[in-house]
Amino acid sequence: MEITTIAHDKESKNQPKHRSFAADVLTLVGGTAVAQVIGILVYPIITRLYGADAFGLAAVFSSLVGIITVVACLRYELAIMLPKTNEGAANLLASCLLITSVISLTLAPILWLFGTDISALLNAPGLLSYLWLVPLMVFLSGSYLSISYWNSRKRQFGRLSATQVTNSIATSGTQLGVGFAGYPSGGGLIGAKVIGQAIATLTLSYQTWKSDKQQFKQNITGRGMASELKRYINFPKVDTWSALINSLSLQMPIFILTAFFSSTIVGYYSIGLSVLQLPMNFIGSAIAQVFFQRISEASNQNVGEASKVVESILEKLVVIGLFPILLIAVVGEELFTVILGAAWSEAGLYAQILAFPILIRFIFSPISTLFTVQRKLRAFLVVNITLIFAYTGSLVWGGLNNNIYFGLIISSISVGSTYIIATRWILSESNASFKRAMFPIKNNIFLATLLATTLLSAKVGLAPSAIIMAVSGIICAAMYYSYLAITDGDMRNQLKKILQMGRVT
Repeated sequence: MEITTIAHDKESKNQPKHRSFAADVLTLVGGTAVAQVIGILVYPIITRLYGADAFGLAAVFSSLVGIITVVACLRYELAIMLPKTNEGAANLLASCLLITSVISLTLAPILWLFGTDISALLNAPGLLSYLWLVPLMVFLSGSYLSISYWNSRKRQFGRLSATQVTNSIATSGTQLGVGFAGYPSGGGLIGAKVIGQAIATLTLSYQTWKSDKQQFKQNITGRGMASELKRYINFPKVDTWSALINSLSLQMPIFILTAFFSSTIVGYYSIGLSVLQLPMNFIGSAIAQVFFQRISEASNQNVGEASKVVESILEKLVVIGLFPILLIAVVGEELFTVILGAAWSEAGLYAQILAFPILIRFIFSPISTLFTVQRKLRAFLVVNITLIFAYTGSLVWGGLNNNIYFGLIISSISVGSTYIIATRWILSESNASFKRAMFPIKNNIFLATLLATTLLSAKVGLAPSAIIMAVSGIICAAMYYSYLAITDGDMRNQLKKILQMGRVT
């Protein structure tokens, strides 16, 4: 069954008026800015309250939940963006919530019966006490994912932004409260994640029901749900496996490291990766949501329009993501030592090694929605199979040699190369030119490279202290983003609105 691309929806009279790509992205980014800043400020406190082993246990829990959540709706949540009418989308939303509920309820007895075996298999005996939270977290995450796609379709990006704020504040607040109360364990970190996700899901559900309940009551029927499930059957048949393999490839490092190394090393890896991904997920997820809506719409018009949208997002991804990754690649160990504490310098070293594939993934991840829009789900499956072999093969090799650095370096090279090849291929299939997209931002690329090279030269030639290198890196980051704010008129205008009003209107 073919996947139908979204057309201009005649039912969208109440949707927000057309705005620029940057405006919609900055609505998501701007609303979460305060929460993200709080999260970043809280990190140095949390890393001094909780040990690496606690973060290791929480990472195993999150990885297990993440693998299941990605298929909790059988990938029908992506299809919510595609129907021509909101009636079809509403029936898909209801179907997703039903599927998520069934999968979550099915998990409960499985984990109750085989919990001990699962904990032993993962080499994480401490996980057994918290496995009962997995079905709840899968239900909350799967429901939030489905409802967020409905809101993306309706271009309610401000609403999504607000719930991300809620999640971040609730999670950080709980982590601090539990830590200061004298219970800085992995269970405290796990519980904080569940509480944050629960509050965010309930908030978004209430807001969505309040604004769209009449539409849901009028349009959702058993026959309608069955019709839409059949119409988009390729998502569970093909994309579910692709998404599952992709999720396994991303989460598998935690399980492999747990099998070969101590929970402390797993904790270092978890913190290194999470800090590295913090700005990437913060900006990248917002761009991906807006891009999916825009490219679905543009693909229904003409090839030229779609290629322009793709080139536009490439430009923004490189401009925003290049420098922070270069910065961590050069002075990651020093930044972690100064900001998180000397005990986390090892995590900073891991972050330096992992910087290359994270940058390429930051660019690839939003663009990967093109595989869905262009009906190339089987090609995406091949990409994800390749990725899981790259991740697992590299880290197992490192584990067998009892050398974490060797495993991370090989993983970085193989995974980064896979993302580059996949990105080039999908761009060529979209008639988009990477070279054409980079030309308008050549000055930004030059400045980012110059600043990173200067830092590296100072580090190698002068060998200054960690605090001097960290401060120098922060100053360089301020210089780069000040230049970006000055030269990018669209972004500058939107940032002014955020500062003046607290949100983009």
